[in-house]
Amino acid sequence: MRHAARLKSSLRLQRVLSLLRDGNWHSTRDIQNNAYVCAAGECVSELRAPVNNIPVECRYIDRQYRYRLIKNGVDQSPNKADQSPNKIIAGSTGWVALYGQ
Repeated sequence: MRHAARLKSSLRLQRVLSLLRDGNWHSTRDIQNNAYVCAAGECVSELRAPVNNIPVECRYIDRQYRYRLIKNGVDQSPNKADQSPNKIIAGSTGWVALYGQ
Protein backbone atom coordinates (compact mmCIF):
# COMPACT_ATOMS: atom_id res chain seq x y z
CA MET A 1 0.00 0.00 0.00
CA ARG A 2 1.43 3.29 -1.06
CA HIS A 3 -0.30 5.60 1.43
CA ALA A 4 -1.24 4.10 4.77
CA ALA A 5 -2.15 5.86 7.98
CA ARG A 6 0.23 5.36 10.87
CA LEU A 7 -1.16 3.35 13.75
CA LYS A 8 0.12 5.89 16.29
CA SER A 9 -1.94 8.73 14.87
CA SER A 10 -5.02 6.89 13.57
CA LEU A 11 -7.85 6.27 16.01
CA ARG A 12 -9.62 4.34 13.23
CA LEU A 13 -6.77 1.82 12.93
CA GLN A 14 -6.39 1.64 16.70
CA ARG A 15 -10.08 0.66 17.04
CA VAL A 16 -9.70 -2.09 14.41
CA LEU A 17 -6.53 -3.43 16.02
CA SER A 18 -8.20 -3.40 19.43
CA LEU A 19 -11.03 -5.53 18.05
CA LEU A 20 -8.66 -7.98 16.34
CA ARG A 21 -6.47 -8.42 19.43
CA ASP A 22 -8.72 -11.19 20.78
CA GLY A 23 -7.32 -13.51 18.07
CA ASN A 24 -10.80 -14.56 16.89
CA TRP A 25 -12.09 -14.38 13.33
CA HIS A 26 -14.06 -11.21 12.53
CA SER A 27 -16.12 -10.66 9.40
CA THR A 28 -16.03 -7.40 7.49
CA ARG A 29 -19.41 -6.54 8.99
CA ASP A 30 -18.18 -7.30 12.53
CA ILE A 31 -15.27 -4.92 12.05
CA GLN A 32 -17.47 -2.22 10.55
CA ASN A 33 -20.06 -2.44 13.34
CA ASN A 34 -17.73 -2.87 16.32
CA ALA A 35 -14.81 -0.64 15.32
CA TYR A 36 -17.06 1.98 13.70
CA VAL A 37 -15.27 2.06 10.34
CA CYS A 38 -16.68 2.07 6.82
CA ALA A 39 -14.03 0.15 4.88
CA ALA A 40 -12.87 -2.79 7.00
CA GLY A 41 -10.73 -4.33 4.25
CA GLU A 42 -8.95 -1.03 3.69
CA CYS A 43 -8.21 -0.71 7.41
CA VAL A 44 -6.76 -4.22 7.48
CA SER A 45 -4.65 -3.36 4.45
CA GLU A 46 -3.32 -0.29 6.25
CA LEU A 47 -2.50 -2.36 9.35
CA ARG A 48 -0.52 -4.78 7.15
CA ALA A 49 1.34 -1.97 5.34
CA PRO A 50 5.10 -1.74 5.96
CA VAL A 51 4.67 1.46 7.97
CA ASN A 52 2.61 -0.49 10.58
CA ASN A 53 3.61 -4.12 9.88
CA ILE A 54 0.74 -5.73 11.86
CA PRO A 55 0.25 -9.40 10.87
CA VAL A 56 -3.44 -9.83 10.03
CA GLU A 57 -4.66 -13.01 8.35
CA CYS A 58 -7.55 -13.06 5.90
CA ARG A 59 -9.68 -16.08 4.98
CA TYR A 60 -12.78 -16.51 2.89
CA ILE A 61 -15.12 -18.57 5.09
CA ASP A 62 -18.79 -19.25 4.34
CA ARG A 63 -18.86 -16.60 1.60
CA GLN A 64 -17.46 -13.90 3.87
CA TYR A 65 -14.02 -12.43 4.27
CA ARG A 66 -12.84 -12.83 7.85
CA TYR A 67 -9.81 -11.38 9.53
CA ARG A 68 -7.79 -12.08 12.66
CA LEU A 69 -4.56 -10.95 14.21
CA ILE A 70 -1.72 -13.45 14.00
CA LYS A 71 -0.18 -13.44 17.46
CA ASN A 72 3.61 -13.57 17.55
CA GLY A 73 3.65 -14.40 13.85
CA VAL A 74 2.18 -17.86 14.57
CA ASP A 75 -1.04 -19.16 13.04
CA GLN A 76 -3.47 -19.98 15.85
CA SER A 77 -5.54 -22.53 13.86
CA PRO A 78 -6.21 -25.69 15.86
CA ASN A 79 -6.61 -27.76 12.69
CA LYS A 80 -3.49 -27.82 10.50
CA ALA A 81 -5.47 -29.30 7.59
CA ASP A 82 -7.58 -26.13 7.61
CA GLN A 83 -4.53 -24.03 6.71
CA SER A 84 -4.12 -24.99 3.07
CA PRO A 85 -5.81 -22.59 0.67
CA ASN A 86 -8.37 -23.78 -1.86
CA LYS A 87 -7.58 -20.93 -4.20
CA ILE A 88 -5.14 -18.05 -4.39
CA ILE A 89 -6.10 -14.83 -6.16
CA ALA A 90 -4.56 -11.42 -6.68
CA GLY A 91 -6.25 -8.69 -4.69
CA SER A 92 -5.77 -4.97 -4.21
CA THR A 93 -3.51 -5.64 -1.22
CA GLY A 94 -1.48 -8.36 -2.95
CA TRP A 95 -2.03 -12.10 -3.16
CA VAL A 96 -4.93 -13.45 -1.14
CA ALA A 97 -5.40 -17.08 -0.17
CA LEU A 98 -9.02 -18.22 -0.14
CA TYR A 99 -9.97 -20.84 2.41
CA GLY A 100 -13.15 -22.76 3.01
CA GLN A 101 -15.91 -23.23 0.42
